[in-house]
Amino acid sequence: MPPFDANALDPNVVVPQPQDTHLDAVQHIAEEQDEQQDVRPTVLDMFAGAGGTGLGFYRAGFQIVGVVEWNAHAALTYSKNLGVEVKPQDIQKLDPHAYRESLGLAPGQLDVLVGCSPCQGFSEMRNDGGAGDERNGLVLIYLHFIEEFRPRFVLFENVAGIRERHGRAIYEQFCNGLRQLDYAVTEKLHDAADFGVPQHRERVLVVAGRDLEEPPFPTLTHAAPHSEEVQNGAKERWQTVRDAIGQMPPLAANESGEQLQQEDGAILHFPNHIAPATGDVVLDFLRRVPRNGGSRRDVPFERWLNCHRRIMANGEVYQGHNDVYGRLSWDRPSGTLTTGCTNPSKGRFSHPEQDRALTPREAAALQGFPMDFVFHGKCWATQIGNAVPPPLAEAIARALVERMQVCALPLEPTRLVDLRQEAERLPPVVVEPPPNNTDIFDVVGTPHIEDDEERTPNERNLTPAPVLELDGQETNMEAVTREAVIPLLGASSADRCNGPESAECSHRQARRALRTRKRKLPSRCKDLIPALAGVVVACWVCVLGVRS
Repeated sequence: MPPFDANALDPNVVVPQPQDTHLDAVQHIAEEQDEQQDVRPTVLDMFAGAGGTGLGFYRAGFQIVGVVEWNAHAALTYSKNLGVEVKPQDIQKLDPHAYRESLGLAPGQLDVLVGCSPCQGFSEMRNDGGAGDERNGLVLIYLHFIEEFRPRFVLFENVAGIRERHGRAIYEQFCNGLRQLDYAVTEKLHDAADFGVPQHRERVLVVAGRDLEEPPFPTLTHAAPHSEEVQNGAKERWQTVRDAIGQMPPLAANESGEQLQQEDGAILHFPNHIAPATGDVVLDFLRRVPRNGGSRRDVPFERWLNCHRRIMANGEVYQGHNDVYGRLSWDRPSGTLTTGCTNPSKGRFSHPEQDRALTPREAAALQGFPMDFVFHGKCWATQIGNAVPPPLAEAIARALVERMQVCALPLEPTRLVDLRQEAERLPPVVVEPPPNNTDIFDVVGTPHIEDDEERTPNERNLTPAPVLELDGQETNMEAVTREAVIPLLGASSADRCNGPESAECSHRQARRALRTRKRKLPSRCKDLIPALAGVVVACWVCVLGVRS
């Protein structure tokens, strides 16, 4: 492979330089101000993942007051990049009341509560196989935190399949639960590409406003290149694969490009830009797939991998998923990225021209993560595929800020704060070190892509559940008992509140009325009370003086 020529890059595209951004320390723009004077709107990020939602809200001017993420690797990435302490705990074992008090928040004081629960159980790719996924019930557990915190706005994001088949009942219970808590609910299905993400990613977005306040929704900013909105200048064209990864240096399979030296000795940094190792049989097949959007079906049948040449009982060729081993197209958005986004056997995750799978850095760019957002720990592909695209989160956050009429703090590039310094002062997120003989791709969670002939379909699709140490014991989502979820799945808020005769219903209504009577004034209003009291006293003294 010829050496990478940094001088051949498009001069209009900014490549991170060490003097511009400290990529090894991960800088982000922030305002330096005293905590007591911080009047930014607040957000609590649950099911936070690696920080896609948090980054989007941070860019829009929000103060992240709390983060909950049970996966230790994702929690480490979040903490390192955003300088926020992450609570690495299973939400099923987290008491909403105790957690609210630990954050020092009164009911109704939080501006936005975000919850993007795991989507795998509702994915259309799994058909009905996700009906027994124990993580599905986390959607309803999220309601308990909404009831406890009473935020002004609630955000929920999930795959389109949550409104179909087995997911529909859970989704309707969630929306009905919001309405019973006096939230006005707006729900829409949108493609992330319409918000500037270089990826087609359809997601259900639910935004709810407390006390029946009609919630805002972001305006779509991008559209297909030949659409009327783009032609008349009303919208920008979709971002493409070329826009996202076209400037990254070329790599061969199993090659690292995290640091590249220019002719003048300067070092260019491309963190997480490591190409997965690939077996010879798969590599030979990828070379035959046409460049720039080619499909495995474009390869002559006799050259297909053995797993795709199976003949079914009716004499027809096994079809399988058409996108596997396919290449991305340069001038279109990518397809939906999953947790297998660096493995060509899991989807159309091969480079448009180079004979290899996507690197984690390229996959992150297709999700809308900036170059200086570094993924830590293990399971990089899982962290990336599970994330909410930051541009999508930012669009929603800015719509909420505009509604709240809070002046979002300007993100001035001349006032940089190294958030890693903040992260170093936080309690460390413990991640077990890999064994000495562990391959780098085992460390980052990118599988070594073996020859397909040597692996069964079950082996190819096996993804180990992330392990997290909780209360001194290792656990994973498969180990979480169904007893914690079934009570919620078996009874919606409506089922538990069938009328005035219901003791639980009366108790909830009493608590809601108490919250309404005791709802605290905003902090800015509190600041005015002493001044107003002084004015009243002064006026009364004047009146008494006139009378005397």
